[in-house]
Amino acid sequence: MSTKEHKKKKILIVTKHPESKGGVVNYYNHFFKVFDNPKYELQWFTVGSRPKDYHNRRNRNFSYGLDLLRDIFSFLFLLITDRKIRIVQVNPSFIKVPLLRDSIFVFIAKLFRKKTVLFIRGWSDEFAAQLKKSKGTFNVVFRILKKSDLILVLAHKFKESLVDLGFNSENIAVTRTMYRNSDIHNASNFKNKNLKFLYIGRLSEPKGVLDIIEAFKIIKEKNIDLSIDLYGHFSSKAIEEQVTALIEKYQLENTVRVNRFISGDGKYKILSESDVFVFPSYHEGCPNSVIEALAASLFIIATPVGAVDEIVENDQNGIIVPVNTPDILAEKIIWCNNNFDTIKSKALKNGPYALSNFEQEAIMTNLNYFYNILY
Repeated sequence: MSTKEHKKKKILIVTKHPESKGGVVNYYNHFFKVFDNPKYELQWFTVGSRPKDYHNRRNRNFSYGLDLLRDIFSFLFLLITDRKIRIVQVNPSFIKVPLLRDSIFVFIAKLFRKKTVLFIRGWSDEFAAQLKKSKGTFNVVFRILKKSDLILVLAHKFKESLVDLGFNSENIAVTRTMYRNSDIHNASNFKNKNLKFLYIGRLSEPKGVLDIIEAFKIIKEKNIDLSIDLYGHFSSKAIEEQVTALIEKYQLENTVRVNRFISGDGKYKILSESDVFVFPSYHEGCPNSVIEALAASLFIIATPVGAVDEIVENDQNGIIVPVNTPDILAEKIIWCNNNFDTIKSKALKNGPYALSNFEQEAIMTNLNYFYNILY
């Protein structure tokens, strides 16, 4: 190790295990590969559920508490023994348990006089609305989190909500998730008579997967021959059984095709061969899947959650539909197929748009600026 590398300060990234599934882990696996800052190096610190617990997260109870205690003691030991750590970055979603958990790590980091970055990933509007009525025990949690030296959010609406809850606007910055342009395949989409519809993400009710099935049931009942490919991992055995049962009940085996989880080059190939990305999620931060779909020049049909309606402009580069409205979703899917040339011309502008706004170089330049001004 060179003297220069030895002198680098560390940024400790506190988040899920690197082999877990989901957008946050995908983001940080990519982040670690592309991070390049002469002042800092990165270190991963795992908290929360491990990959082995994926299908049993809701039933952990006692074991979750034991794992949290283990993580806290490991965190304390690390801060005591590694003096190169200068910045601690925690990554909760704006929901009860992650905020409570990560406030502990912020509190400990501040005790050790570390700079802290609170990077809020997912968001729940319902939880934010509850807190505006009564913070209750979260008064203490918020007092801790407000001491963060920098708060990063993925949408301007998240920043506005935090300000409404008493956070300092000057400490909050908006960033986005990112993609690497060299990963994107040259578009071969819009080559077929019927549009190719695609969903990539976790297969769960909050992601709108059941709404997709209901929408294609409606489309089939109208005797319109359209189909969609779903790629992802089931969030639980129960949702897998429910999805399978619905597809069989509605006889959609050739219409709603469920495929295995896909990543890497295989994912980008599938994106390049598709036309419309369907993403009717109920809660989001800034979903990387939507950004990658934009980069691959797909037209987008999505719900106005998280940053989605800030990066997808209704009737321009996509269509925004209300949450949990499979009838409207079906209507817009049919409209897309009936207006092939219109959506093709709009979709082909999405690649340059994504390159200008979400490519990794621009995002990393922005983040490095924030890190550099902390020290």
